[in-house]
Amino acid sequence: MKLYFVTDIHGSDICFKKFVNASKYYGADVLVLGGDITGKMMVPLVRSSDGTYSSHFNGSDIKISTAQSKDEFIKNVKFNGFYPVEMSEEEYLKALNDKRYRDSVFENVMLDSVKSWVKLAEDRLQASKIQVYISSGNDDLLSMDGVLREAETEHVHFVEKQIAFIEDKYELLSWGDANKTPWNTPREFTEEELYEGLKNISGRLQSPSTSIFNVHVPPIGIGLDVCADLDETLKPIIHGGEIQMKSAGSTSVKTIMEEVQPMLGLHGHIHESPAIAKLGRTVCINPGSEYSQGVLRGALVTIEKEKLKHYILTKG
Repeated sequence: MKLYFVTDIHGSDICFKKFVNASKYYGADVLVLGGDITGKMMVPLVRSSDGTYSSHFNGSDIKISTAQSKDEFIKNVKFNGFYPVEMSEEEYLKALNDKRYRDSVFENVMLDSVKSWVKLAEDRLQASKIQVYISSGNDDLLSMDGVLREAETEHVHFVEKQIAFIEDKYELLSWGDANKTPWNTPREFTEEELYEGLKNISGRLQSPSTSIFNVHVPPIGIGLDVCADLDETLKPIIHGGEIQMKSAGSTSVKTIMEEVQPMLGLHGHIHESPAIAKLGRTVCINPGSEYSQGVLRGALVTIEKEKLKHYILTKG
């Protein structure tokens, strides 16, 4: 069995399409999309009474007067993992001044995008035996789960906080909650709460030694979680002209994986720390993320006779 794993694509249309196409490119039988799949920002495209549009993107004010330039702008926004939203001038002013309305517009466009991704994957894979497994991450809104659960198809499965059987043989445990971060994201918990949740779900495994942990946050301190240390203003701490680094993974994830010793750990969360490391007998992988550049980082894993045969990081 060949399994292809990616994570942290944060709303990037191009990365999701590459992910789906990876089944053919890498000859993968199974596709796993880890957490943080949704984008972080919407970009208003304001429609004027004269039929032109205006926006502000990447630090620049933009005027759009043709259908072609409008299509190019929308494509560019989606490439960066953001959501273009066409609005009237009245709707734009309301979004500026009404946070509840603004949040509602953002949530709706995000959820519509997720549903369109599921449809795209099903359309492209319907003639194949490829199976896609999707889970959540700490940045994903809780409302996304219900939408993905309702949108499931023959080939696309939402598996957050579940144990799914891959090819009726390998158990995939998926968990998107994170330990505390400086960003106050929707799915953050104390290490004690994380450990309790992971302990409960892992206790349902039938064969822990051949299981696969699709756990968004990596175990702390094994090289998959290195990032800049931040001060109280969320700026990198610099000493001697160098950015100070730290491990931002989870102690509870490390503990539970040491206890269970699954065959494979698939992680993300820390974009700038792509690596492969071992935790006891468990091979742990974080492919990293460069979604804003339209680059898809992934991991291709071959499993034969209930053992890892080969694993490699990919980029393209």
